[in-house]
Amino acid sequence: MDNQIENALKKLQKEVAKKESELTDILKDAPAIIKSLESGIGKIKAIVSNHTFDNKEEEILFFKKDKPKLFSKLIYYKKVYYIELNRFSLGHQAQTVLLQKEVEEIDLFCFKNSEFIRYYLSEKTLIDEYYFLRDKEEITVNSDSFFLNETPVFQLFQTSK
Repeated sequence: MDNQIENALKKLQKEVAKKESELTDILKDAPAIIKSLESGIGKIKAIVSNHTFDNKEEEILFFKKDKPKLFSKLIYYKKVYYIELNRFSLGHQAQTVLLQKEVEEIDLFCFKNSEFIRYYLSEKTLIDEYYFLRDKEEITVNSDSFFLNETPVFQLFQTSK
């Protein structure tokens, strides 16, 4: 991987790990972690957007392993901070509603992205080029496959009117 990208990743990971080790109060400490992640991710994005990886494997590794580690932390801290910030001004029932709403949003996201999530968690590599390369060809449905419904073999299985 390019030294500039690797150095930026290591610097950000080290900075976030230090702040996480000092975390005592989510409401006081999370904003600094969020700010570091947003700033660092922005710098890495600027580097990567103007970078050509040496090969497909290197690019896939970055977008499959390195980028999700950072983004998942950013998403986590933003969600937890939002929940904690709003939770204290609500009564017990409203807190329950807030948490249920958050769970429903997560469930909906997981449902909409279930194919990708299953692929990612299974650590498969078959279609990494589709998911993790920037300049990729889209997977398309072959519309010519619909002719199969008109062939005599399939017509045998149709019910008569």
